[in-house]
Amino acid sequence: MKKRSAALLSSLLSLLILSHTACANVGIVGPNVRVTDGGLVSPADADTPHIAAQGNTVYAVWIDQRNYLLTPGGVDYSIYMAKSTDGGATWGSNVRVSNPDYEGTLDYPVIALGPNNQIWIAWTIRRCSGSSSDNRCGGQSRYNDVQLAYSDNGGASFTEVTIWDADDSISTGRQTPEIVVAPDTGVLYMLLHDVNGDGYDIFLRSVDLTNEQINTVKVSEGAGNGRGGRLGGVGPLLSLTMRGNTICAGWEDRRASAIYGACSTNRGQSFGPNFPITPGPGYYPRLALAPNGTLVAMYQQELNKSIFIRRSTDLGASWTSPKTLYTASAATDVTSLDLKVSDDNQVVAFWNSIYTNGDLYFAVSTDQGDSFTVITPVEDNQGSTPNIARQGGTRLAVTGSGGSARANLIWRDNRNTQRQIWSARATLGASQQRVFVPLAVR
Repeated sequence: MKKRSAALLSSLLSLLILSHTACANVGIVGPNVRVTDGGLVSPADADTPHIAAQGNTVYAVWIDQRNYLLTPGGVDYSIYMAKSTDGGATWGSNVRVSNPDYEGTLDYPVIALGPNNQIWIAWTIRRCSGSSSDNRCGGQSRYNDVQLAYSDNGGASFTEVTIWDADDSISTGRQTPEIVVAPDTGVLYMLLHDVNGDGYDIFLRSVDLTNEQINTVKVSEGAGNGRGGRLGGVGPLLSLTMRGNTICAGWEDRRASAIYGACSTNRGQSFGPNFPITPGPGYYPRLALAPNGTLVAMYQQELNKSIFIRRSTDLGASWTSPKTLYTASAATDVTSLDLKVSDDNQVVAFWNSIYTNGDLYFAVSTDQGDSFTVITPVEDNQGSTPNIARQGGTRLAVTGSGGSARANLIWRDNRNTQRQIWSARATLGASQQRVFVPLAVR
């Protein structure tokens, strides 16, 4: 019996070792790479980046102050874009996307890629002052509206329109749009909010260029259940994810101050009932659908502090218990976070933690969030003041599966004389993991 028990214990230890080494391939590849080019002359700043990737082609967008400081009477911010054709190892020239006659104080750009060289970029107009006597802002003042730029030639040119005309009160919480694109049809899906009383309603707007249709569906139940104000002057933070015919949305809600969500199984034509994602107050929702149908949620339960992960295998009807991914110290804040699931069901997270300086954390799970391999720091201490630099605006894109699975990371960084946009590449872990299940040894 002792020999049998020893053999069994040895076998279990072998499995345990395998379970701890399954993420051995996770890591940052090469040095950090600056995305903003020499045209961003100090003291101009760049901020709130976003990223999307298809294979080795990677696109980044951000708000950029170079035109405001270098052009008399220029706008506060413009939307800029850069492209990489080698998986993020190098970046091309920065390209201005937004129309200079249709801008003001811009923020929260997001980008999504469709088939046949489609690029969709959306951003919010926090404020744009115009009148019927000039060409600015379409001849009128705009507040908290959402602009949409579309390219069908890989970014060589863009067409820009106002896609969401929101409440024009300057006190209204500004938009934080989220977008996804159906990879087969190229239809764009956009999650937005609009004011309703002292709260917000959540809507999904779809744009189908092939059939020349724009449809809008209300996602949140009741009147004005969305809540804003987390960052001051911002409406509810949103999250949107899509796999196949399923689209799931998440937002900051007034019901118990929780994060709520809803899912559609018919590509946004209708949504099922709203469901709470957090067991209590929740902030900063991040959702991602896995290929196997699991819905993964990442969020903060205490403002600017710990990060949690939950999973649902029935599109939000039930959830696993919250699992702590990261706990900030008493003097440290978590300022931004992002979440993706790879084509082979790996859960990938990226976030930023700040005290006197900043640190970036990158984490990968090959068991759908039961355990993570966490890598920090992501930043490589380049720059003139790397030891006191602060990072923020963390976003990521994930492509591939198995041995080709990788992540592209992007963030705002003041390691030099201004806020610039920086990036990193990372490999992911093994696509399959043997799980250690403890057995009773008799």
